[in-house]
Amino acid sequence: MTVAYRGGTLRGHGYARFYLHFSCKRVRPVCIFVTEIKQDNTLLFTMRTLRRKAHRTSFEYRDDRGRNLLEVFNHLFNTTVNARVEEVLSRAVNHPSRRFWVSEERALRVVRAMERGTIPPRCNALKREMYGEIHRRVRRLSAIHPDWPLNRLVWVVVNQEAPRFYLSVSSAHAIVVEEKKRCRIETMRRLSRFLSA
Repeated sequence: MTVAYRGGTLRGHGYARFYLHFSCKRVRPVCIFVTEIKQDNTLLFTMRTLRRKAHRTSFEYRDDRGRNLLEVFNHLFNTTVNARVEEVLSRAVNHPSRRFWVSEERALRVVRAMERGTIPPRCNALKREMYGEIHRRVRRLSAIHPDWPLNRLVWVVVNQEAPRFYLSVSSAHAIVVEEKKRCRIETMRRLSRFLSA
C-alpha cells in the first residue's frame, strides 16, 4: 500500500487528505486528523475513510449519537414514575451526552470561523449554542496549553462530555424511534441466525 499526499499541511490545516492506493486499484480518500505533534516530530493521528459526497453527506456519528440518546432515554424512562414520553424526551435532550455530536473536522472549521469573528450561516440556535460552548472550552484549554495547535485543542474538546445533546424534542423523538427500530431489526437478525445454526 502506498500513500500519496495531496495538498495542505498537517501543521497548518490540522488535518490533510490522503489517497490510499490498494492492490485492487481502488482509490479511497481518507482524512488524517493530527492529535499531537511530539518533540521528535512524530505524529499521533486518527484516520477515517471519507465517504464520497452526494448531494448531502450523512452525519458520520449518527449511529453513536442514536445509541447514546436511547441509553439516556431508557434510563430516564425506567427511573421515572408515571413517565410520559414527551417529558422524558425533554429531560433526555438536556441530559449530558458522551461527547459533542459533531465531527472534529466540522468543529474545527466552525471554531476557525468564530476566531475570525464570523458565525457560519444555516446554524440554528441549538447548533450556535453548541459551537459557542466548544469555542469557550477551546479558549480555556488554549490558555492551559498555549503550545497546542488548534486542531488538537478542538479534537480534545469535541471528545469531552457535552452538557446536553443540543437537539430539539422533535428531533430526539425521531432519533429514538429510528434507533429502537434498528435495535429490533438487529435482534431479529441475531435470533434468525441463532435458529438457523
